[in-house]
Amino acid sequence: MTTREYVADEAVRAMAPGPDRGVTGGAQSGVAKGAKDLLCVDMGGTSYDVSVVRNGQAPAQPGWNWHHRYVVGLPMVSVETLGAGGGSICRVDNGVLSVGPESAGADPGPVCYGIGGTLPTITDANLILGLLSADSEFAGGSFSLSQSGVAEAFKEHVAGPLGCEVEQAAFDCWRVVNANMTQAVRRLTAEKGTDPRGLSMLAYGGNGPLFAAIQAQELGIGRVLIPKASPTFSALGALAAQPTIDEERSYLVASSQADATRLGALWDDLVTHADRHFADGGFDMAQRTALYQINLRYPGQNWSLTVDVGRVDGVGRAKFVDDDLAQRAAKEFHALHEREYGHTRLEEEPEITGVRLVTTVASPAPAFGSAASTATPVSPARASVRRANLGRGFEEVPVYRGPDLEPGSVIESPAIIEESFTTIVVYPGWRAHIDDAGDYELNRKN
Repeated sequence: MTTREYVADEAVRAMAPGPDRGVTGGAQSGVAKGAKDLLCVDMGGTSYDVSVVRNGQAPAQPGWNWHHRYVVGLPMVSVETLGAGGGSICRVDNGVLSVGPESAGADPGPVCYGIGGTLPTITDANLILGLLSADSEFAGGSFSLSQSGVAEAFKEHVAGPLGCEVEQAAFDCWRVVNANMTQAVRRLTAEKGTDPRGLSMLAYGGNGPLFAAIQAQELGIGRVLIPKASPTFSALGALAAQPTIDEERSYLVASSQADATRLGALWDDLVTHADRHFADGGFDMAQRTALYQINLRYPGQNWSLTVDVGRVDGVGRAKFVDDDLAQRAAKEFHALHEREYGHTRLEEEPEITGVRLVTTVASPAPAFGSAASTATPVSPARASVRRANLGRGFEEVPVYRGPDLEPGSVIESPAIIEESFTTIVVYPGWRAHIDDAGDYELNRKN
């Protein structure tokens, strides 16, 4: 979130503004819920976006690859995207079942939308499996799903080529898309040396809560947070984002040879530039916070890691820049490299590639509720029961209406909770409860 004048000067910073807002909001929500280390997963109609939040901070770094063609060398919130969503098309190619990355989109959309779609999608599979229902309100009651043509589409494009029944074909598609998303998470966390078992999961987007608990179980995660505003969580994250200017200046030098005067001058330049934009935007500079950072790498590496070296609250200049600053940063770099990649090279001297300044101005924003639960636990009345397959075959599953649930409500598995714009599946072995903020928390029972 920044000023329009700043974006006008550097329009490239406006790229990919949707998925990253969910991560920004997720970081703030995680702090409020007592979960500073988060796996943020956003599943919508077309894509599955995933990011890892550490210590309550949205990960921002250069090197984002746009369309696998252009590498953007500016700090941007790190989000990995997979072609997996409710509209992902299910098909059999040369005898192999695949789901996505092609999507039916919103128009014509899944077959069950009844507006011209003819190719089976994950939303159609969820309808066959009973995770969704043609008898329930969909999209806030704006329209209803239709069974017409769904089974026929699966029979033609999936079940027929595989030689199986339609319900089995739908379940196989559900398993494949789950595997695709879980593998995407494992790849991302492995690259960062992160064990997902030490994270909580924050799931949002229209389809995220449908799959969250089963993915968490496969990843060894025991706690899943689902915001009440899950379908619009990225928009909420945009409203909650604080105005920020995040810039770097190049300075390539061995850490032992760094000139403190040069470092200070580069940061002063960044401070002046950021303060000018914020002042022109009418922001209260007394609410300004400047985070000072240094980018370092081992000789021969392509990418740098960013080390925090100081912070200034309010208007003022850094007083911590001294001749030993670069060596303190190098020591911290070794430790950070160990945490990120699982190894370090203490015999090598890190080199500085530049300085970075993240300037933020506090401004009014929506508050995220805590995980406090002071209401007396209650077992709410089910709204209905329907036949559904939650991973262990079809069975009669209780269905609850989200708008009727109050804080303190506890829902045992298996269960399906239908919110206005999303569906939450409480898979076998899980328990859901609603905290005082009206948000959902799912926990593994064993």
